Amino acid sequence: MELKAVACGNCGAPLQVPDAVRFLNCNHCASSLEIKHTESVTYSEQIAQIDERTERIEQKLEVLELQSELARLDSAWQVTREKLMVTNKRGHKSIPSKVGAVIGGVIAVLFGILFTSVASQSPVGLGGLVFIALGLFGAATGYSKANAYELAEWEYQDNRRQIQDRLSSARGEQPALPWTNS
Repeated sequence: MELKAVACGNCGAPLQVPDAVRFLNCNHCASSLEIKHTESVTYSEQIAQIDERTERIEQKLEVLELQSELARLDSAWQVTREKLMVTNKRGHKSIPSKVGAVIGGVIAVLFGILFTSVASQSPVGLGGLVFIALGLFGAATGYSKANAYELAEWEYQDNRRQIQDRLSSARGEQPALPWTNS
């Protein structure tokens, strides 16, 4: 068994280390050391320093993973948002509105009632009932779309806030307060 002369990575004390040894404690300062062998040199390194570097690397990796998760979530929300938006006659997209759905439905129903009352003596007067039915259907459909959009947006914002809190924690920062926009 061949012994190699190595200096302690903490206190510099001389150590005699067998080739097969990979870890040891310094007899002088009691530091835990890892013995590293290369083709040209054998040296020691404090395990605490290795642990610190490993922890910093793990922390950076966690931050990168969370940033990637946040980017994936944002990208998925853009796709979902596009699907949930409504398109008007000119091809313009907008966020569905509960208020807009109700107002549109009320206008169509009122027009149907007015049309039915004015043309009540004519067979065309039944066309007003069609307006009433379409107004009620349109209001219910629009309200449902607006509700689905709000629910999806709330879920996205909640997931985003959770990831941002984990990201802040991984960076050693305080998480954002729930009522602040981030």
